[in-house]
Amino acid sequence: MLYLIHVGALLAGCFLYYWLLLRNETHFSLNRWVLLGCLAGSLLLPLVTIPAELSLRQNLAPAQPISVPEVPVATTAAVRPEPAAASPSVPAPQGLSVTARDVVADQPLVTPTPTTTAATASPVNWPRLLWWVYLAGVTVFGVHFLLQLGFLTVKVLRYPGFDAGGFHLVELEEEAAPYSFWNRVFLNPSRYDPDTFHQIVQHEAVHVRQWHSLDLMLAELLVVFQWFNPFAWLLRKAIENNLEFLTDAEVLRQGENPVAYQMSLVKVAAPNYPLGLTTSYNQSLLEKRITMMKTKKSSLASGWKYLSILPLLLLSMLQFNAVAQAPAPPVAPATPAPPSPTQVRATPAPVATPAPVVVPQAGGVLPAPTPVVAASSGAVPMPMPMPMPDLDLSNLPVPMPSPTVEPVLDVSDQDFANARRSWTAEIEGSEVCFMFIVADGDRQHLSTNSR
Repeated sequence: MLYLIHVGALLAGCFLYYWLLLRNETHFSLNRWVLLGCLAGSLLLPLVTIPAELSLRQNLAPAQPISVPEVPVATTAAVRPEPAAASPSVPAPQGLSVTARDVVADQPLVTPTPTTTAATASPVNWPRLLWWVYLAGVTVFGVHFLLQLGFLTVKVLRYPGFDAGGFHLVELEEEAAPYSFWNRVFLNPSRYDPDTFHQIVQHEAVHVRQWHSLDLMLAELLVVFQWFNPFAWLLRKAIENNLEFLTDAEVLRQGENPVAYQMSLVKVAAPNYPLGLTTSYNQSLLEKRITMMKTKKSSLASGWKYLSILPLLLLSMLQFNAVAQAPAPPVAPATPAPPSPTQVRATPAPVATPAPVVVPQAGGVLPAPTPVVAASSGAVPMPMPMPMPDLDLSNLPVPMPSPTVEPVLDVSDQDFANARRSWTAEIEGSEVCFMFIVADGDRQHLSTNSR
């Protein structure tokens, strides 16, 4: 929305500048480019971002944040309301324990009543409403533009006409004023005498050769997007009128008799409402066109009027355009503060495991058990023990087996009940001998199974 307002303000300034200083000048070709430049500049200049050091705006520096000292907030303990005493007249249901926390005082529930009963109406979102109104206007005028363009495109394709030297002449049978669009000139030759017909064709040929239809299409598109701005309509009218002044001046420059040419304009002019995309003869502009043909040519001393618009546009940019903010300086990474003693987290020591017991065997060494370390956050894993190489146990002395002692069981049932009983085992080579030992005081009673 701000972009549309900015464009509208530039269009208003450009039109007022043209109307006050340039509309009576006879530099029609230069006026044409000034008007087109104002149209394009009004649409493009608001998109330009101005550096901060060049902008004329005041108070560009960002407001410094106000540092507010932190106020310590006292932590108050949450006060739990005292539970109301249960009413003795209301017995608790069977199978349900009732505590003082679950019992609520027998008090009526009070619902707050609003002060006013009338509902307040929701506020109207004016920005959204204005945006939808703008889009509706763009849709209406856009459809009108497309209908005109489609109608003229169909006529160009349906009536090719014949080549008349740089343009195509289309002879119509309908009662309509002459007009031209793109590279076609449409007119009814039966309505005019040969001299008037020749002057009309010469006039419209200038429109075709100088691509005046392109100017009219751009002016019409401007009205579509700035339909709410009266200065957009006035600028389009100024473009149309200047094209007619430029064409009249070109026809007279080619050697046409001014009086005869002006008389032909009077014969052809009609109070009709032609399409906005076509060049045509308009009766309301006839008097102004004849006046401009009789006006004395402007001198080169009026060139300052055309050059002074550039600093005005530059001044408007420096004052109203968006300002590019300077990039923020890079922030150095903060050095982490050393942890306080209270923040140092103690790492639990790993649980030590007993060293592996190497038992000599005929085949080598029994694998050592894998050490187990207690899992804890921050614990350092213990290194795994290095594998032991195979040892040659052929030269080691082999322990002799102990003599077998047959146990003598001479105990009573009471003594056996009071005795201590345990199992033990003995390894001899590749055999294991299990023994059951019963100890009662100084006596030991041995019992063993078969080997």
